[in-house]
Amino acid sequence: MNMYLFDREKLSHITAVVLLLIAVQIIAVAEYFGVTNRKENSFPNLQACTQEAKQCPDGSYVGRTGPNCEFALCPSVALCEGGECAKTVIAQDETSDWNTYRNEKYGFEFKYPRDWLSD
Repeated sequence: MNMYLFDREKLSHITAVVLLLIAVQIIAVAEYFGVTNRKENSFPNLQACTQEAKQCPDGSYVGRTGPNCEFALCPSVALCEGGECAKTVIAQDETSDWNTYRNEKYGFEFKYPRDWLSD
């Protein structure tokens, strides 16, 4: 009778271990397919844009944006969109025709008018 209990007890331990392994396998398979499915459908319409930059006429830079990864409008163009913008007048440098004095020893320079005379 004692031998019968030992076999029955051993059998119940083996059954418990087998059931535990089957349960772990079922959970692992379900999790694998669940995670795979979630990864595929997490962001279905998301597209990555390259990190390029375009230099605008005003010297600023814009990057790619939007669903088609097009360059954003330059600030000057974006402000004028839908209407006319005043044209930018570039001022001429009034000192462009001046003479330049440069002192190499002390490391400085300055501009002065051509008709400027020192006494």
